[in-house]
Amino acid sequence: MPSKGQVLQAIGMLYEHCQEKTNAEPDDISGICDGNFPEDKVPLKEYTCCVLDMLRVMNGDKFEPDEALDNLKDLPDRVKKHLMEGINQCRNSGKNGSTCAETAYEVVKCFKATLGKYFFFPCGTDELPPEE
Repeated sequence: MPSKGQVLQAIGMLYEHCQEKTNAEPDDISGICDGNFPEDKVPLKEYTCCVLDMLRVMNGDKFEPDEALDNLKDLPDRVKKHLMEGINQCRNSGKNGSTCAETAYEVVKCFKATLGKYFFFPCGTDELPPEE
């Protein structure tokens, strides 16, 4: 199982790669962790697509919740439990998305709404969700 440092390093690499690739504004990205999902920010939507695609949970414009669940096996239990809940509750999110960006944005919005303070996404911070 990876250490907290290793998880944070991987999340940091996702953030840097996808921010550079999409040119999403860092303030917009950090806003995701605060629950801000503006509809007019195309690069931000593309950022969510990039992250979910890098995690191999997107297949074109479709979210693959079973792949997402498979990816959790190596995460710390305190993170895994909540992410499993989010994936299961959000498995049908983004079904109407016609692009990866639209679908991923809806899925990440659902994760935030479902998980609240346990939401875990590369928003440019170096924090894991709180302990229970």
